[in-house]
Amino acid sequence: MDIAEAIAEQLGGRHVVVPGTEHSVQNAGEPVNALLEGLWLSVA
Repeated sequence: MDIAEAIAEQLGGRHVVVPGTEHSVQNAGEPVNALLEGLWLSVA
């Protein structure tokens, strides 16, 4: 388990990797948009 997975588990969150984005996840477009929408809808 890497550090991101450990933090997500301890906080009750989810660790997601968007392939091909490395450190530029903001440029991924639709895959990230769908994840964010799912997050926002889950807490609305």
